[in-house]
Amino acid sequence: MTSPRISVSLPVYNGAETLRRLLASVAAQSFADFQVNMVDNASADGTAEICREFADRDRRFRYYRNHRNMGVNYSFERCFFLGADSEFTVYVGHDDYWAPEYLAACLAALEARPEAAAAYSRVNLLDMAGNVSLAGHKDDFDLSEPDPAKRYLTMISRVGMLTCYYGLMRTRNLADNIDLIHYGSAAGDNIIMTSLAIEGPIIQLDEALFYRTPPGQRYHQESLKERYERLESMSAGSPRSGAGRPRLGGASLPMTSFIALNCYLLTRHAEVFDYAAQEALTAKTLQILSQRYESMLKGELELILKCISTGNIYNLTASSEGEAGGPRQGRYKFLDHVRLAGYLLHLNNYRAFVSDKAQELHYARALVLLMMGRKSEAVEALAAELNFNPTHRGALELMARLK
Repeated sequence: MTSPRISVSLPVYNGAETLRRLLASVAAQSFADFQVNMVDNASADGTAEICREFADRDRRFRYYRNHRNMGVNYSFERCFFLGADSEFTVYVGHDDYWAPEYLAACLAALEARPEAAAAYSRVNLLDMAGNVSLAGHKDDFDLSEPDPAKRYLTMISRVGMLTCYYGLMRTRNLADNIDLIHYGSAAGDNIIMTSLAIEGPIIQLDEALFYRTPPGQRYHQESLKERYERLESMSAGSPRSGAGRPRLGGASLPMTSFIALNCYLLTRHAEVFDYAAQEALTAKTLQILSQRYESMLKGELELILKCISTGNIYNLTASSEGEAGGPRQGRYKFLDHVRLAGYLLHLNNYRAFVSDKAQELHYARALVLLMMGRKSEAVEALAAELNFNPTHRGALELMARLK
């Protein structure tokens, strides 16, 4: 049996209020060769009944229910694998909906640009009552140009509402990146789209064929700031880390994770960026994102500094944990958290960073202090490093620049 050309992925939780409107808009698409994989994350409202209603009357709609709330990322990933045999994949939120030509228009754009990774339309923004509050909104940035470095810098500079995540994507590109949904507590979807933008252009159509509830109004569409505030509320002093011992990780360092992962994408795409390009783009990434999220980073840098200053380097590894009580994601063990700080600070030798050598802690401390603008204290830490190891190349080069 031939797979449908498009897989429509719908992770949903308690979406009964608007779900019927969405599914009716999908059923009415002028392009009909698709399959809808509806993954219900153990909803407690009428979501299941609505999904089963559509599945019973249209064989293109398939309903799956998690036995308990497994977290947002699990549902997104499950949706993907259910439709992984299709040539194209598109995600949709339960309180959004499409004009009848949405799939056809996005597909035509991708067929016209074989090198493109995704296509999406202008958006009509909805208010809480479901009425159009802003018609034909167009992102004021361009991800369609041929230079991958420029596309990458555009993504990290202009996050916006990430409407492109709800565009039509080539499944082969998404397959290369779906694991990234687990990589950042703050913004796995953003990291995925940044990676896709490196792989190929992302096209925005002139037509406004997508009706969207703005970010922050549904469980899987928080803004980056809202996600940060939620994750920041998770205690950095977990019982597992011992009384009074600070714990570093994706939950307690969401913004550090976000910046680190954008830097990581540059090395992940070594076939696109050579070492010199990675170095230059990493420097720009740190500059752009540390300025953009300066206030959010302040507390995280203090926590990193506390861990490094106290020599607490053996409490720095953990797996990503599913949200809402979901399971550990065993396939992904996050960069151990000193390495995470290393990416943020552009270290070249990550493994030495997790050794028990005191001099490496002095060097790491100096780098964090520089990120915090505390130059004189950084110089003192570098001097301590060089007292242990007078030939430490990184410390020598950094001390020379600071003098």
